[in-house]
Amino acid sequence: IQYATGFQVNPVLSTLSDIDEKLSQCYEAMQSAHNLQATRQGTTDSAPVVQFVESLLAQAIKERVSDIHLEPMEDHMRVRFRVDGVLYEKQTISKAIERKIVTRIKILSGMDVANSRTPQDGRMSAPHDIGDYDIRVSTLPNIMGENVVLRILDKSGSRFALETLGMSADEQQKI
Repeated sequence: IQYATGFQVNPVLSTLSDIDEKLSQCYEAMQSAHNLQATRQGTTDSAPVVQFVESLLAQAIKERVSDIHLEPMEDHMRVRFRVDGVLYEKQTISKAIERKIVTRIKILSGMDVANSRTPQDGRMSAPHDIGDYDIRVSTLPNIMGENVVLRILDKSGSRFALETLGMSADEQQKI
């Protein structure tokens, strides 16, 4: 590590929770030192966070999800997808990277990343390789962190045919 970074390395023994806490403190210090909203870039541009957010959006669009809910819990963040009006739990996110993911989404949607105490609304577009989708983003602070809801809207304006709804020809004729 010393050779790769050029810095003096002093090995110490620590617990994983202490390391996660120090990393979070460093991250928040870096966040307040830089105006991330003005540059629309920052420490959350690290590949894993960027890839996670993009893959989450891609997966949701592929599964025809209308909303993505990111809900902070005591020891993790729950990810739920709304499909046909029903919320399904999809996965959980480690508490250690929860803040980075929320910050990445806020940056992409033009929100104030320094403000985590009041509700915010923003919007973004899905990456071009995913498709032509508009995504509305809302955050709502709670005691465990920030709830984030992403509403996915298809900009192509595709319409559904009555045949795809499972109606008989007679029912379709009546409509």
